[in-house]
Amino acid sequence: MPICTIQLVKLSSEKVAVGSRKGERIRRFLEELYRNEEGIFKQLVIASEVNEPIIRAEKVDGSVLNGTEWDLFLLFSPELVASNQVERFSEKVYQLKVGIPSKILQGYRSRSEVLRKEAREGKPLFSGVDLEDDRWGKGEWLGDDRVSSNPNDSTQKLQISPRLVRFGKGLISKGPPYDGPVSMLNLMSFNPGQQAKESYHKYGREFVKVAGKRGGEAKLVGVVVPPQQQQQPSTDQHQAHLGWDELSFVHYPSIKHFIDMSADEEYQRINRVYRLGALKDTTLICTTEIDLSVFSPNRVSSSRL
Repeated sequence: MPICTIQLVKLSSEKVAVGSRKGERIRRFLEELYRNEEGIFKQLVIASEVNEPIIRAEKVDGSVLNGTEWDLFLLFSPELVASNQVERFSEKVYQLKVGIPSKILQGYRSRSEVLRKEAREGKPLFSGVDLEDDRWGKGEWLGDDRVSSNPNDSTQKLQISPRLVRFGKGLISKGPPYDGPVSMLNLMSFNPGQQAKESYHKYGREFVKVAGKRGGEAKLVGVVVPPQQQQQPSTDQHQAHLGWDELSFVHYPSIKHFIDMSADEEYQRINRVYRLGALKDTTLICTTEIDLSVFSPNRVSSSRL
């Protein structure tokens, strides 16, 4: 199984497009990577703009993950083995090595293009959550076990909360408005014992049914490589601590489809039965993927740039 490098990156405003908005910094950074680090750019499988954490880590590296306003999620294959242009333009980098099956990597870009096309054609919604209905944003749909009573909830339970609804509405209507596909980066740490991992994998199989009818699909899954098993130990001061076990990167046609799935009674059933007891910790970060297939020195295509 090939070993890849994943990074969460906070770009340095002093080194990339000083004083510019986030999208401009990302564009300039990718242009620099393309021009000056051609070999590394060819290793770049994913570049995705970070929007906001939906679930915040509580036990594994929570201070750095939650305390940093990340700009980008990057995935390189094969793994990076030396200092590079990413670090030169970054204020902070959080890095993991992850094993991902070759078949998934080889088909990633073509499958992503299919999913983007399907999202443009439209996918159904089922659960009746209306982001324009202020009652959801104010938490007035309480008493429903799909809905958190905490107005600022970012807990591991993955229920609908007023905070999640406000984020979804803001993504669609603000800075600039965006109603296209989102990709959720999910890092998972399992409770001790094989049973916890098996329970989560059962959740994954059931998840496919609930998410799939809305156009949701796991584009990547991988196993985090513990530092002692890595061929070349990292000297990066922001190297992630041992604690994460697996990673997934999941496509939804829009943030509305993710929220719609979270409101699904069947989803909440499998969430309670298989997912919650399996996890020691998790983080779920909403991102917007950049289409690298149309990249040129003067153009980076992303629906958010």
